[in-house]
Amino acid sequence: MGWISKKAVRNTTYIALNWILQNALGFLFWIVFAKILAPNELGWVSAVLNFGIFLSTFALLGLPPACTKLIPELRGKGMEEEIKALNAFVFRVVAFLVLVISFAILLFAEPVSHLAGLDRLQLLLSVLVFASISFLYLSGSVAYALEKLNEFLMGNVIYSALKLVLPLCALLLGLSYKWLIPCICAAAILAVMCRLKAIKFGKGRVDRERVKLFALSSFIGGMAGALYNQGGVLITNALSSAFATGVFTLAFMLSMPLRSVPAVLGSAISPLESEAWSKGEKQKVKEMISRTLKYSYMICIPLLVIFLVFSKEILLIAGSYRYLAGTNAMRLIVLGVTLSGLGSVLSGSLYYVGKPLLARNLSILLGALVFLLGAPLTALYGINGISLAYFIAGIIFALISAQMARKEIGISFEKRYLLLCLVSSLALLPVICALRIWQPNIFGIACSGAGFAAGYGYLLLRSGFFDSRDLALLRLLARKLPRGARKNLKRIENFLKRYAE
Repeated sequence: MGWISKKAVRNTTYIALNWILQNALGFLFWIVFAKILAPNELGWVSAVLNFGIFLSTFALLGLPPACTKLIPELRGKGMEEEIKALNAFVFRVVAFLVLVISFAILLFAEPVSHLAGLDRLQLLLSVLVFASISFLYLSGSVAYALEKLNEFLMGNVIYSALKLVLPLCALLLGLSYKWLIPCICAAAILAVMCRLKAIKFGKGRVDRERVKLFALSSFIGGMAGALYNQGGVLITNALSSAFATGVFTLAFMLSMPLRSVPAVLGSAISPLESEAWSKGEKQKVKEMISRTLKYSYMICIPLLVIFLVFSKEILLIAGSYRYLAGTNAMRLIVLGVTLSGLGSVLSGSLYYVGKPLLARNLSILLGALVFLLGAPLTALYGINGISLAYFIAGIIFALISAQMARKEIGISFEKRYLLLCLVSSLALLPVICALRIWQPNIFGIACSGAGFAAGYGYLLLRSGFFDSRDLALLRLLARKLPRGARKNLKRIENFLKRYAE
């Protein structure tokens, strides 16, 4: 398989490990505090965090994605001094914008508070979140683009772990839930300090026009992305109540892995897409995207079925009976985020093959749909309304992204893999529903999930889902693992050979 390289496997390994650790700790964060806090308290914290993260979009100005695009190009040309100069430039710009925006928000605190539905304390804490998260995102993107993957991973682990540990310590000391925000900001600052040791700065020429081209496109797309990721919480907080915000937050956060899986797989190949396309290796790019979609189908579709069937039980286990008002909302959300996640693989590929304006427009479409549909639907139907907006936006975004990728990149979608995953999942639906009725609790979910996974895997094997290209990828992955793990992967490879086409 020409598209597979050691670099691809290395990037995917780190990204996957980062995703597993970050999402596991992130899940734990929301589950722990949903157990401890009432929905209105969780909604208070969520509103502050999401408003601060939304503000960070304006300070970052699209520079993180621009760095992941431009730094690999400069490295490929051996322009190390230009990379150092670019690092210094983007950090200076973000620092300046953080100061200016923070001052403006504090100066116009009253109208901003009214517009966002936040009190004065929430607004002040949002500024702290805004500043710390801006540098957390920037340092992570630069470290990843520089292939400082140890620092990239360690920074995210430090942030995710301390984001859980420090607030828990504050609550154990008898402090109010409002102290969760300063603790989270401290975790972000420590993670940034960890990464800065691996990022070198210098003086030199920066191609500001090229930075501007990719940064501004990413900035507009990033604003639209922020509307998607934070818009639901902000709209619910402004048009409903803190209770509804807390319920929606838990349902939305629990659903996000269904969007994260394809996004992680897509981000792992993004620098390689840029490099291959610049060399005219278009077929290699098509193969990367095809494989990414195939593995996304394989993981997301069975997860989608489990979330749809066990929405009530998942909310009950993650939170408490007070969060069950979000059951129907979660079902709509998981459908919407899965579709938007698959669409993000395609829209992201358009960006990295030199179509930043088209990728930007697709991101604008997604964010605008959530905002324009979300506000009136939330006013009418509460959290079910904002969830319906995510569902409709996901459908439209996925369809249009597929059409644009087919037109601009020439992707030929292998619908066979999608159908195999869908049919295999639906074939097992009666079994999992029967187990749900028999034991509707955490033990029932565990038994149903294990049986579902085994049956799903067997059906994929028998249907010829795996082929020689998957075996080649498995062999390359084995080279990155310890000897003991290699032996296990070799056994898996030998087993798959019996069924691979």
